[in-house]
Amino acid sequence: MRKKIMEFMKNHPHSVYGKGELARRLGIAKSDHKHFRIQFRKLLNEGKILRAPDKGYVWAGTGEKIVGILTLNQKGFGFVIVDGGDDIFVSSRRLRGAVHGDTVEVTLLPYFFGKGTEGQVSRIIRRGAEEFLGTVIARNGMRYLEIDTVTPRRGIRIVESLEGMSTGDAIVAKVIDWGRGREPIQVRAVKVIG
Repeated sequence: MRKKIMEFMKNHPHSVYGKGELARRLGIAKSDHKHFRIQFRKLLNEGKILRAPDKGYVWAGTGEKIVGILTLNQKGFGFVIVDGGDDIFVSSRRLRGAVHGDTVEVTLLPYFFGKGTEGQVSRIIRRGAEEFLGTVIARNGMRYLEIDTVTPRRGIRIVESLEGMSTGDAIVAKVIDWGRGREPIQVRAVKVIG
């Protein structure tokens, strides 16, 4: 099933398909739909199939991979800075858990995704930092850390506080768990600095 999906998508690299349409074109029997959905989801998670900007899915392209340092802005998207090459745009939906300063491998996307070169993080090679400097904020009864330059949209949750630490304090926090998907990064407060 996996091979069947991949071959069809590779043979139609610039076409966008919905899941149902793809299943029909492949002639998937109703009894095989569950298996089809599982394999499709795996290919999507591996970055071999991508969500198109509008609706549907598309083949990930040549699969060319480039390594660089991720720089994010306040809007949540960013660029992978490549030595001796053009910067690669990465939308907030295609970060796959990477944060500002990480060294990442990006897979280049098909040409029509944007005006310039666009990519999706396929692997985090090295974290830019294991500690963050930021300000304690309160949200929904929990404490979070707001950092410069960019706080990831999924947030940085303080799971271990220091005695006497309060909202508005500037602290240093150490990463305990980088989280998965949309889960927040979890940190332990190690020092109040102001």
